[in-house]
Amino acid sequence: MQVSKITPEVTYINPNSAKAVFLSEIDRKIWQSNISNKLNKLQISRTSRENELELTVNFCKRGKTNINKILLRMGIVCKNCPDNNVDVKNMSPIELYIHTHPHNEYEFENYRLKIKEKTGHGVWGTVYLAEEVNTGQKFAIKILRVDGDNEALQMQKIQESGGHDNVVKYFESGKLLGNTWIVMEFIDGVTRHNYEGDWTSELEEQFQNAKKFLDDLGIIREEGSLSNIMITTVDGLPKVKMIDFGTIV
Repeated sequence: MQVSKITPEVTYINPNSAKAVFLSEIDRKIWQSNISNKLNKLQISRTSRENELELTVNFCKRGKTNINKILLRMGIVCKNCPDNNVDVKNMSPIELYIHTHPHNEYEFENYRLKIKEKTGHGVWGTVYLAEEVNTGQKFAIKILRVDGDNEALQMQKIQESGGHDNVVKYFESGKLLGNTWIVMEFIDGVTRHNYEGDWTSELEEQFQNAKKFLDDLGIIREEGSLSNIMITTVDGLPKVKMIDFGTIV
């Protein structure tokens, strides 16, 4: 929701309040007049300075939300806010949009998904845990940072070939908010880099079989990266899952 082109510098005080500083008294008056009738969660009051306002969460909303969440929905970043250690300043525009719209549902051809949390990010994209609205089934969504659909095309190629038990499963992809979103299998596990168990001959065999399968398809990936190999547990036994095909040129 855009309420004004004027954006104050807002500093966190506590979970229920923050201080907004404007370049001038005129800016403060314009912003205040634009916003005063559009929110029911904030109480706005003057301070001793003409170009400042104190923003306070309305009493009836305390404990249900906090000052930072309200301001983020307005597109305002609250300085020095320890809100769950979320670094909103370094978020991409699409990450900030998702963070500030936690109740949105995103519709694909076969699924209606709601994002639950961010699970990882890298050079090629950001990965989120999502749930299907109607069934509760868990999925992973990868939102690509770069232009083009190369990774989605690679995953489609894998799935059209019949897939592999040790390669992450692809479901579908689409363009949302200007970026390519890939819907794929959610893997509840850890990367090989963080795996504390023994790398057994069974796991090595699974890895080599998956690697050969991808090589035979001509799937390009980053060789030697332990972060592209995940270990999950199926029926009490560790299992390899190959992920992340974003290194294609």
